[in-house]
Amino acid sequence: KLFEDSIDQTVKEEYIKMAFLPVAEAKFEWLKRVVREEGIEEGRRSTALETAKKMLADNLPISSVVRYTGLTEEEVGSPPNDVSADLSSG
Repeated sequence: KLFEDSIDQTVKEEYIKMAFLPVAEAKFEWLKRVVREEGIEEGRRSTALETAKKMLADNLPISSVVRYTGLTEEEVGSPPNDVSADLSSG
């Protein structure tokens, strides 16, 4: 009887594996695709930020940086306040 119960349990486990394996594999493939897409997007953003940094170092206007990198003005940041303007007004 113990042997039969063991065989029955093994058969049940294999049946469950066979029934759910395609679903699990599909979910795993979907998850890999999502992670890959997120990694690609993160890489693009990192590249855009590096490009923006170089453009700003060359004193290009923020409007141009935003236009060519696809970043927002908030992502690019605002230029520091002109210290000479602050001094002349005060």
